[in-house]
Amino acid sequence: MTDTTLPRPSPSPFIAGDLLSPDGPPLLWFPDYMESGVADALLATCADSLAWEARHVNFGGRRVAVPRLVAWYGEEAYRYGGFTHAPAPFPGFLHTLLDQLSALARFHLGEVPRFNSVLVNYYRHGQDSMSFHSDNETQLGPEPVIASLSLGAARTFQFRRRAARLRMAGRLTHGSLLIMHGRCQSEWEHAIPKEACDGPRINLTFRHTAPLGAGPLRLTGAGTSR
Repeated sequence: MTDTTLPRPSPSPFIAGDLLSPDGPPLLWFPDYMESGVADALLATCADSLAWEARHVNFGGRRVAVPRLVAWYGEEAYRYGGFTHAPAPFPGFLHTLLDQLSALARFHLGEVPRFNSVLVNYYRHGQDSMSFHSDNETQLGPEPVIASLSLGAARTFQFRRRAARLRMAGRLTHGSLLIMHGRCQSEWEHAIPKEACDGPRINLTFRHTAPLGAGPLRLTGAGTSR
């Protein structure tokens, strides 16, 4: 993929719940990143080929199922939310996508680290969800760049600002790409709520993961953040 073929971002689909606060999280939004037929094929391959894991957490003294399936691939071990993933080689069919998304992020944001891992969530139906959180683990650095590719049913994606009452929401559609960057993780939280939907959704979140136990990753030449 060359610079002349790299897609350009579109206006954000996220609408502020508080119209007096127009500032939103730093995002790049590509609603038609992947053609429908290509996205269909990737959705089917991911559903059939990835090593899905059903997790449980202790909540109020009870063992509760996490409301989605998870798969992880990366060059480094990764720890978050009480879980640790061992390094796992990327499936071959994801290598090209990883390189393309790394090139796209660098084209728009500058010399950010190359993606070397992907966390994949499988929302099987509308009752599968993700509570508000930030991807702010030390391994990801102070201003991580996270490329989130959506496949399957459209789902609502919510943001809320940590230091204010501002909330924003939009729809992530089949084949769309959302890149979160800058202070998005330090100043905002995001979530996928339960809702009625017309099928499963798979979300691939590409990121750069530093070695487990290392100090904060210092980025140089990164794009402007806000």
